[in-house]
Amino acid sequence: MGVATMAAGFEFAYCMSGKASPRVKAYPVKDSGDHSGGILCNLETGEVDIAATSDAALLGLILEPELLTENLANLSDTASVMVIDDPDAVYKVTDLNARVAGATLDIGTGGASVATSSNVDLVVVRASSATEKTHVRIVRSQHAYTAN
Repeated sequence: MGVATMAAGFEFAYCMSGKASPRVKAYPVKDSGDHSGGILCNLETGEVDIAATSDAALLGLILEPELLTENLANLSDTASVMVIDDPDAVYKVTDLNARVAGATLDIGTGGASVATSSNVDLVVVRASSATEKTHVRIVRSQHAYTAN
């Protein structure tokens, strides 16, 4: 299964285990916010919400929404988005800073970027220069399916 790339925000890069494709699943969305592709999300009472730093149940990357921001006023209980919810997934994101493997970062405003670490949401999985995309994964203790 191929995974579409997004113009802005996060993109799927690979799985740490080397498997070809991450697990992707449809989730219902909460009734507020921009649920467009390239945004990290969390699982809140069984629904996808835009990820924010220090969320305790980070889920993964929204891929191809079945609805757009302008349609959110007309949401029904069946509105959903496709999410990479695989704890093994690595994402890449434009970040104008050089990073070292093992460094921790926070999720930036709107779930589509990284920020200086204070809550340890993400971990850098490989070193990058300021001109390369930064490769991160959700910290296992923060992921909805691996948190203690």
